[in-house]
Amino acid sequence: MVQVSLNFDNPQVYIDDIKFNPKESQTTCYVYDVKSLRLITLFDDQHFGLYYQYNGEGQLVRKLIETERGLKVITETQYNLPKENRDEL
Repeated sequence: MVQVSLNFDNPQVYIDDIKFNPKESQTTCYVYDVKSLRLITLFDDQHFGLYYQYNGEGQLVRKLIETERGLKVITETQYNLPKENRDEL
């Protein structure tokens, strides 16, 4: 049996979630945007994140990975948005 107690003097502290898992296990945590339900971050078992960034149209434009040395961009996408409608020519 494990007993956990938390004592905060500041009433402005909020706890989002708590994760307990065996030491030799692997877990993955997902963080989603509340409004759009898009995946924002994927955390591995060492709590390093894979961060997803979206443009104004909701398209994935960048993936960043968190390392001991900071955030690194691993993929970046640019979408072609034509300025004129080619079907009308």
